[in-house]
Amino acid sequence: MLYGYPPFISKSRHTTRMKIINWRTNLKFPSRPKVSREAQDLIGKLICEKEDRLGSSKSSNRPNELYLSSRKSAIFGFDDASEIKSHPWFKDIDWDNLHKSKPPFIPQLKNDIDTRYFEENIDDKPLASPENNGHGVERKPKDPMLRDKHHGKEILDMRKALAFIGYTFKGLPTENQRGSMAERVRGIPDFNKNIDGKGSLKLRAMMSFEKQVSQLNINEDVGPRIAERTSYGKQGHVVKLRSNYFKVSKFPNVIVSHYSFESTPKSNKATIAQIYYQVAEDNRFKIYHAVYDVGTYEATIRFVQRLNFIELKKHIFGGNASMSEVLTSLAALNTYINFSARQKYLAIGKGVYPVDTRGKPTILPGGLELKQGFYQSLRPGTGGNVLDIACKVLGKKSKDEFRRVIHRGQKKTVYRVRGITTESADRLLFSFNKEKRKITVAEYFYCTYGRKLEFETLPCIIVNKEVLMPMEVCQRFSGALADTTLADMIRYTCIKPKERFNQISFSTKEIFQYDKDSLLKSIGMDVESQNMLVNALEYHQKSSNARFVPESGRWNITNKMVTQGKTLQNWSVIAFSTERANQKPVIKRFIQQFREVASQKGMNVFNDPEIYYANPSGDIQKSLYQACCLARRFNKALPPQIVFCILEQTGPLYGEIKRIGDTIMGVPTQIILAKLLTKRGVDQICSNLALKVNVKLGGQNCFLANGQLDFVSEAPTMIFGADVFHAGRGENQPSVAAVCASMDIKATEYCGRYSKNKEPRNETIENLQEMTGNLLHAFYIKNNTLPDRILFYRDGVSEGQFEHVLRIEVKALKAVFESIYRKGFEPKLTFVVVQKRHHTRFMPNESRDGDKNGNCRPGTVVDSTIVVSQEFDFLYYAHLMANRARYYLQWGDSKSDGSNNSSCSISNVKSELMNTMYFTSRQVLIQFRK
Repeated sequence: MLYGYPPFISKSRHTTRMKIINWRTNLKFPSRPKVSREAQDLIGKLICEKEDRLGSSKSSNRPNELYLSSRKSAIFGFDDASEIKSHPWFKDIDWDNLHKSKPPFIPQLKNDIDTRYFEENIDDKPLASPENNGHGVERKPKDPMLRDKHHGKEILDMRKALAFIGYTFKGLPTENQRGSMAERVRGIPDFNKNIDGKGSLKLRAMMSFEKQVSQLNINEDVGPRIAERTSYGKQGHVVKLRSNYFKVSKFPNVIVSHYSFESTPKSNKATIAQIYYQVAEDNRFKIYHAVYDVGTYEATIRFVQRLNFIELKKHIFGGNASMSEVLTSLAALNTYINFSARQKYLAIGKGVYPVDTRGKPTILPGGLELKQGFYQSLRPGTGGNVLDIACKVLGKKSKDEFRRVIHRGQKKTVYRVRGITTESADRLLFSFNKEKRKITVAEYFYCTYGRKLEFETLPCIIVNKEVLMPMEVCQRFSGALADTTLADMIRYTCIKPKERFNQISFSTKEIFQYDKDSLLKSIGMDVESQNMLVNALEYHQKSSNARFVPESGRWNITNKMVTQGKTLQNWSVIAFSTERANQKPVIKRFIQQFREVASQKGMNVFNDPEIYYANPSGDIQKSLYQACCLARRFNKALPPQIVFCILEQTGPLYGEIKRIGDTIMGVPTQIILAKLLTKRGVDQICSNLALKVNVKLGGQNCFLANGQLDFVSEAPTMIFGADVFHAGRGENQPSVAAVCASMDIKATEYCGRYSKNKEPRNETIENLQEMTGNLLHAFYIKNNTLPDRILFYRDGVSEGQFEHVLRIEVKALKAVFESIYRKGFEPKLTFVVVQKRHHTRFMPNESRDGDKNGNCRPGTVVDSTIVVSQEFDFLYYAHLMANRARYYLQWGDSKSDGSNNSSCSISNVKSELMNTMYFTSRQVLIQFRK
């Protein structure tokens, strides 16, 4: 008899092969029929690793032999058949006298083909496939023969029946039911009948073609492929969220022509855009308008392809689609929805920036203006397309030189600053015309350009002997914002969800105006005006073993000690400022408070360190060396443990101190802002400081209670994090790839490696194999075992790079495993891409479901409606902020390890990891800082 359902059956050959390769996690007992525990145990111990199998002569050693005691065959001996005979399933069998015993039932047969004892009514209804558990939308097969409307189901039934010929037997039918042998196999028509009929010939041709396709598919590439969603989250409380997505109520049903556009000579983007718009206006592709920059341009237009959006529809509704065509279709539709707004308003990057209706501009420190804009993009969702709209902020950034004048429209002449005048624009006179009439710079701009200077009392910039420029008509080079400017920009842009959603609603009605957009109407596309509501799961895991449980993403550590406090003996304090008489007592008082608080937390802090003053503009490395020498005076047999650095403000000095301390001197440093020394609540500041210092000395502040992170504790597990850091615009620096990994069973100790990419601005990690192998070796040295599971978080990958990064980096990881592990014992890999910079926003639909600011509560997961069903992605709120990360499961070797069963499984692991951040008493979104 057949028991259950074929365990490796799938909708594609690739998935079937991968299930067979990973049989340990895919071979499961079906829910029906009910079978005794003894029977299940026997089958499980016969279908397993050969070293664990009943009857194996001896178990071979493997790297993680510390866990041998938990293996299935550990309770048995090693004398072959006796292991099987002693199993509880055979407890009533007398093996020694079995050949003498009488059978309990002796069939009475008339002849050799008598089938009277075979079941006549076998249930033809199949059991639920392990892939969909009996529910969900069934995906269309890739095989074109099975997708045939008229014969697809018939061919599928034929395949199933022929696959079990010789294995499935029924009682012979009655005379009225008898037919050919083919008819007795689940009703498949007899292909030997009417062999000259059209239907028979067509089916025979299909079978022949099917055989050829099967032979070709055997050798197809079995490389890494993006993981598919296996199920949705079910744990937690369901809440309704309002999103910044708008449903596309009417999908375009037209064919769109795709052309490439080039202009000669090459020019800036703004000029090229104007040429493009003018070409698009003329049906004959002939330029008949003048552009602002006077000149002659040659426009070359080439036909690329026609788009009918069929592949995009397949992708949305769960079919197998070409991702390159899907991305091209989305790009085309995004051009349609953004075209009108980009012509009306200032367009920079993918955002549009309308004129500020508030009247008064937002001015940041340094005279920089902050402009608010909007961004929209079409994304596929479950059951249809959705439109994503977000507020954007444009800040004119700063550097050392002024570059661009803006009073001449699109004319972007570049000037170099030669100096600054001593007089202001309203007082500085020069000869205006041939009559040598003297006028001020402010008067000249008003008479010539009709522009009244807003800051006419400021001095002018000297470009050369004959050219002066008011400061307000110049724009600086793009670059990093100063700390004070950045802080102010963050303060202006951090608004409550309700206000943000009001601005988004304003943009749909006044800026984008979908109901009035003639371009959208021309392709038959409509967008609803109401924000989409999505279902989310609010998950809070609690443990009876916990000493204290976080509430709303935070917890109180008052009167609580760290789990492993370290001793601080050799340390010093360096103040990067000029020595002032009133500052030294303040520093000493703060250090004394730190010692007291650290001792209360369980640390041993000895000695009052020396305070050394250094010039923040001087030799930083020499100053840190002096501080290290002062730290060693307490115990010269030990190296300096840490150097406290007091700064007036952060900036380039912060990075320089960290670079020298971490990479040159090998001494930890702790930065403290001078303003915190006299701030109220200094005990809390010292408490957080003690948490940081204790970990930098090798201590442990806290760990998760038993049962909170079973994914890590129940089997040797490493958690990786990786990212690639690129230099800023205009900086000719190589990209740096960094990888870190957990080193202990509690996931509180981490080790890191980094390397430079040879290819500039390459997003993939070129040296991943070496760095991963190094970290695996470090894990083995510490734990005397290699990990059985690896959870790999990858940051900084855009959606267009998913397949490329997956193909390169998962292949590199698999190569490392093959070189280190014995064959068949490679770890199970779960590869997850994390995106923090996206435009998705939510707010609770009911105020009771959010916090006091209107944000979603920590632990909120969204994995439906705005995601595509066949992709495995979800959004997760980590802590009490509007910040949420998007997670894409790209590769999952196992379903039984909890890493890829659902979005809740991954988010649960992520949630608990965020409780282990050493420097704070609240949940923090784990991320790399660029």
